[in-house]
Amino acid sequence: MTGRILPLGVMPLNPVAVGLATEQQGQYGLLRSALGEPVIHNQQTGRVWTIDWPQLVELARAAGIDEHDPAVAAEAASAIARAMGKAAR
Repeated sequence: MTGRILPLGVMPLNPVAVGLATEQQGQYGLLRSALGEPVIHNQQTGRVWTIDWPQLVELARAAGIDEHDPAVAAEAASAIARAMGKAAR
């Protein structure tokens, strides 16, 4: 299994809240640990799942993040430029 579920009642040190998602199964908090690692907290069960960056990058690669599509890359660059208030070049 990628990532790990911490023992019940254990929370990484100094977590910082990033967001909250409500799904059919419940509410999940997205946190960032003191080491910067992503943490998911199930609000109903109190259980915590965390993943280190190398594992997260591997999941992204498996999902296809490294596949290059020039049209998508150009659109992303344009959107970033617009968000930063600059004209796309």
